[in-house]
Amino acid sequence: MIYHLNVANIKSNGCVTTICSKLDKLDGVDGTVVNISNGAVFVEGQLGLRDIISASLLDLGYPEMTSVKINHSFTNIAKSFVSCVKGRLRHLSTETN
Repeated sequence: MIYHLNVANIKSNGCVTTICSKLDKLDGVDGTVVNISNGAVFVEGQLGLRDIISASLLDLGYPEMTSVKINHSFTNIAKSFVSCVKGRLRHLSTETN
């Protein structure tokens, strides 16, 4: 099954690295693809994972676009910024190795 979630706060490849790293570690997930330009996250995995995927994205600061109140939360923006920086650093360290 492929899950398609539209999320807020995706800014760069650092965000992509963090999102893919987190989601790909979930039991039952086979792969993740992120589109930076439109905030789309595609996850291939077993049935019944949507809520877990959504919660994992929210934990990183990337809430689904279904709730305007959540999307513009300062906490989510701050979390996504930190997640993005961590992902960028992880991405840079793999480029140099």
